[in-house]
Amino acid sequence: MTPTAEFNFFVDPHAAKAVLNLGINITIVPLDVTHKVLTNKKQIARFKTLNSRVADACVALMEYHERFDVEKYDSNGGPLHDPNVIACLLRPELYRGKYVNVEISTDAGLAHGMSVVDWWRVTDRKPNATFLTSVDSEGFFDLLYSKIALY
Repeated sequence: MTPTAEFNFFVDPHAAKAVLNLGINITIVPLDVTHKVLTNKKQIARFKTLNSRVADACVALMEYHERFDVEKYDSNGGPLHDPNVIACLLRPELYRGKYVNVEISTDAGLAHGMSVVDWWRVTDRKPNATFLTSVDSEGFFDLLYSKIALY
């Protein structure tokens, strides 16, 4: 959304901050991770082989994201943001991260909605979220394929 904030935190940083202060188990799947799971022609062709209405809908979404996001992000494919959340719930072993303190800036200006992550525990703030840093992209697509193949 901005150079410092993704959409959800930007539009309501106060809500994000409140959630992070609930004291519950929170996992954040940031854009740095979702941009490691990119649609590509090979993956799209694989899903086309399923020949079902659900697979066809999945293919249409992946083709849209690939076409739109390759241009937008100058990348090799389109990231799949929301499916990563579900994949993380189903197969958390596909993801790696670190339990750290995360604060959300509610200040106006350039830092509005920014996730401030204390990676090195240089503050006295207690860790409050697992902030993901990597994903097994092939494992993600294998999981998605296996679930879409059921329908």
